[in-house]
Amino acid sequence: RVLRRSLTLTLLLTVPISAMIAALAPAVPGLLGWPEAFRNSVPVMVILAALLPVVGADMALASALAALDRQRKWLYVAIIAAVFSPLANAALIPFTERLAGNGAIGAAVCALATELVMLAGALVLMPRGIVDRGTAFIALRVLLAGLLMALVVVALRDISLPLAVVAGGLAYAGATFALRVLRP
Repeated sequence: RVLRRSLTLTLLLTVPISAMIAALAPAVPGLLGWPEAFRNSVPVMVILAALLPVVGADMALASALAALDRQRKWLYVAIIAAVFSPLANAALIPFTERLAGNGAIGAAVCALATELVMLAGALVLMPRGIVDRGTAFIALRVLLAGLLMALVVVALRDISLPLAVVAGGLAYAGATFALRVLRP
């Protein structure tokens, strides 16, 4: 129960941050007065924003695995990820450099993929019933609320950034209640 609550709280806090970063990323270079060459950073920011909830979930699950005395098996997952990451980088960086002229996109995708490998490994190592369908359903509802938030922010960011941020936050809060993730 503690782990399920920790995962829910982690997602409730990291998903809106991630959604806001991703939705506002196209406005960041102009807002900060970056030169046009820095526009290449926008897709990297969007991809890396998606990393936040995954890392948060990985940290909660890793703590649970250590508490369950499964840290040795968790080490094997980390070794798999440590082998996967440079191999994926070696393939993805040149590929995205050729495809989009931006190898950093490949590095960002690789970072996200590596964390997803860690997440999958942690879920496989969890004893049955600890992370159940109910937990997955809550996670899905939080992600839906985050998606709604991002859509609202994207729709309003060219009109007014403060309006986009406030409306996005209200949309997220409303969605978490409407989807019964949070209750009054």
